Parts: sequence; C-alpha cells; structure tokens
Amino acid sequence: MRTSRFSDEQVLQILQEAQAGTTVKVLCAKHNISAATFHAWKRKFGGMNVSEARRLRALAEENARLKRLVADKELQIQILQEVNAKNGEPVGQAAGGPRQRARVGVIGSR
Repeated sequence: MRTSRFSDEQVLQILQEAQAGTTVKVLCAKHNISAATFHAWKRKFGGMNVSEARRLRALAEENARLKRLVADKELQIQILQEVNAKNGEPVGQAAGGPRQRARVGVIGSR
C-alpha cells in the first residue's frame, strides 16, 4: 500500500484548519490535495487528536504484523498436511489422534 506524503499530525492540522473556517477548496489548493482526499481524511481522522491518531497507526501496524504471522502459520500447517498425505496418513489425522487415545484408555475410561 502506498504511504501518504503527510504524517498523521499534518493531516490533523489540515483538518483543524478546516474547522477554523478555511474552505475545503482553499485547503486543497494550499496543500496540493484533492477534495476526495480531504474528505477521506475527515472520515478517518474526524474528531481525533494527535495521540489517538498515533494509537490508531500503532494498532494498524500491529494488526498487519499479526495477520502476517497467521498467514505464515496457515502455510506451515498446509505444508505439514501435504507431507502427512504423502506419507500415507489421512489428512487431519496425526499420530496419537483421538481414536488411538480412546483405544489406550485415555479418553472415555470408566
């Protein structure tokens, strides 16, 4: 994803200028942005202060990192399932599964 030319603090400053009474057209010309960009920022950052915007950015970065971790783990699981399938074991049944444990007496012992 493309990064913005403006930091969160700069975006909030531009939005504060709009709240102070400067028209959107003048702000867009002054900062060389489109009206659509201004309204997208207003929708995303409207009513926030700088610390909240920083927290939002940190949470977005952490969320992206966690999504990458989950994708890596899913890939590892898929690879292991393919290896198990090639070895003759049914996919999803690992050694020591619930049926084998029941035979040994671990599950359902009375």
